[in-house]
Amino acid sequence: MIDFILLFFKIFIAITILCLGFLLNKTYYENISLEFYSKAEEDTTYKNTLAEELIADEQSNKIVFVTASDVPLEIEVMEFESISSDGDLSFKSTGKIKTVEPGDTLKISYLEGEGIPKYQLKASTPYGSADIPLNYNGRFGDVNKTKIKSTRKVIPYFLHKILD
Repeated sequence: MIDFILLFFKIFIAITILCLGFLLNKTYYENISLEFYSKAEEDTTYKNTLAEELIADEQSNKIVFVTASDVPLEIEVMEFESISSDGDLSFKSTGKIKTVEPGDTLKISYLEGEGIPKYQLKASTPYGSADIPLNYNGRFGDVNKTKIKSTRKVIPYFLHKILD
């Protein structure tokens, strides 16, 4: 009888762990590399292979190189639309969307003015997204690591980490 109760208890615990693993979410962060340059430095700075180029503004004066680390990344260029009464900035889509595969680099040319950023990037993965304003960060040529907050179920997350 005790053996039956122990067996039942082990099966119950295993089923509970499996159910929780597929129901609970794991929050983690995907890495994105951003490198900002002025348009004058365009030919002398970036040495890696570019997968694609996207021109947000024909009168561009700045360049950003976006590199995905582990998962495909969808980059959408958003343009400033308005400021709400509580001070939140509102951006609308320009319709310019590109996908960056892991290890590839996307070059984006854009116009940077003073004050409110004219453009921002919406970086999305299948598991999360982040908004990245395209404004002067105080330095050119330094790699700016940005993270996208992502959410996945616990067991698929660990299976992906183990198998890839």
